[in-house]
Amino acid sequence: LLGAGDNDTLVGGDGNDTLTGGAGVDTLTGGIGSDIFNYGSISESTPASFDTIADFVHGTDKIDLSSIDANTASGGDQAFLFGGQNAATVANSITWSEVGANTIVRVDVNGNATADFQITLTGTGLGLTASDFVL
Repeated sequence: LLGAGDNDTLVGGDGNDTLTGGAGVDTLTGGIGSDIFNYGSISESTPASFDTIADFVHGTDKIDLSSIDANTASGGDQAFLFGGQNAATVANSITWSEVGANTIVRVDVNGNATADFQITLTGTGLGLTASDFVL
């Protein structure tokens, strides 16, 4: 499923879906199955205008960030480090924390330990690991 440049609501079916919201503040629901939530650019979900994944399932679904360079200050395309559960953003890494009833995923791409990309996952207690991401 592919969104446009607007604030989209994408809902997958009972199979294994790939959802790409694109630009805008999107709400993504994969439904039953092993779903992939795909991101191609940090501009698709910023800390100021972030997407919400409504039904992420740890160990089943994946967040694909493989098209995003983890270190824009260095030549080539580097993979992210996984910083795990951490309220602070870690340079060139993916970190997550629980805030209220949600899990916030933060990503830094320029090495300044400030979030350049952010996604909200509905719910807490997800226990995210590096295997939940395509890095």
